[in-house]
Amino acid sequence: MLRRRDRVYSGEVARDPDAVPASRDGHLLLLYATEQERRAELVAWVRRGLERGEKILSAGAPAVSTAWLVTVLADGIDTDTALRDRQLEVLPLTALCPPEGQHLVERSLAEGFPAVRISVEVNAALLTRSPLTYPAVERNLAELVRTRPVSAMCQYSRASTIGDSLQVIVEGHLTGVRQTGFGTGPDPQGLVLRGDLDVANHDVIAAVVCAAVARAPQKLRLDLAHVTFIDVDSCRRLEALTREFRAAGGQLALAAPRPHVERMLRLVELDEQSGIRLVTT
Repeated sequence: MLRRRDRVYSGEVARDPDAVPASRDGHLLLLYATEQERRAELVAWVRRGLERGEKILSAGAPAVSTAWLVTVLADGIDTDTALRDRQLEVLPLTALCPPEGQHLVERSLAEGFPAVRISVEVNAALLTRSPLTYPAVERNLAELVRTRPVSAMCQYSRASTIGDSLQVIVEGHLTGVRQTGFGTGPDPQGLVLRGDLDVANHDVIAAVVCAAVARAPQKLRLDLAHVTFIDVDSCRRLEALTREFRAAGGQLALAAPRPHVERMLRLVELDEQSGIRLVTT
């Protein structure tokens, strides 16, 4: 995968036999900084689905019109054909609430589409829907991704997704976080981290590590093969955020770091902390 600092990292191929098949993107969390970034990622994601013959369902606030989406997707996508063939539909957020969301997916699959992609622009949707009711939509999406040939992209404004809300949202998309310069992916024994671990992503990284530790039984493996940079503060945060887990007997493995990342981990003596080991082969 190519690294570009100005782009959000794309999907990781799942290696866990119980994880989302590699042919699907899974349950993604796009933390976008600008509307331009969100639209660029949405266009690329929708294009992949259309090329695969999948059904595209876009949900958001009622004010989101088909005309607006067509304008956004116009660059390189034949939206007229997609709309005519019902391969692309724009829906209100309420259409994804259980059990309506399940019925909608089953209907799309019955129409002959091999898979379904669901795009949700959450911040726009919450302008007309109580934040207290939205978790039901997220749980429904997660279950659909787990049990049916469904991929979902949940789009949250980075500026307004902070604190406890950020933690909760990351927990629901742990293996599919996408932010400029940083992303996560599934791993059979833990989690894949990728991109830059630095000041630009500290709060998101903290939320990711906390969620990963909470899910881990006794051992947690963080695959660092795709980490391109790590700063001193991120190293110290890794130690601090896993301290309670390790004190209770948990083991943290930092696997396959690139040479310059490994040097930084050793420089701050992270490998000498109790319960932490570097796996370099």
